[in-house]
Amino acid sequence: MSTAIYLENARNVLLKNVWIRGFNTGIVAKNSDFLADNIQLSNNLVGIYAENSFATLYRCYFNNNAIDIIANRSSIHQIDTIAKKILEIPNYSQRYEFLELSQISERILKTSDPKTKKELFKKLLIKIKRFSKSPIVKQVLAGTLSGLLSGLALKILLG
Repeated sequence: MSTAIYLENARNVLLKNVWIRGFNTGIVAKNSDFLADNIQLSNNLVGIYAENSFATLYRCYFNNNAIDIIANRSSIHQIDTIAKKILEIPNYSQRYEFLELSQISERILKTSDPKTKKELFKKLLIKIKRFSKSPIVKQVLAGTLSGLLSGLALKILLG
């Protein structure tokens, strides 16, 4: 089986500006912690397989993988990536829904407390689900979040 990047007992690893395509597994992390910044994982059987690991994903995009992430006794954080993508929605979207989502996203990015970050993220997801009842908002959010969330996660979140 082919693996693009294999980490074992690795600490404070930074993976930056990498495109991983066409492997059985894009990234394998065992007993490791890493930050992935601007990683594109596409056309892999599994994008990321993490076992007893901690990962923070920032600006990471998943396309056409059979499985995007398998987290086995691991913590994978994509909260900041989603918050940053919400803030990238163009300014012409002056609808109150996008303003509220932007405010929550800014608070997520400013806090360093994991518990507060998770609580704010939960609030953000609830607002996204509620606001996606509007076809315009749903279309913009689907375009913004596709590639970050699997098709199934988007369908569940946006209805």
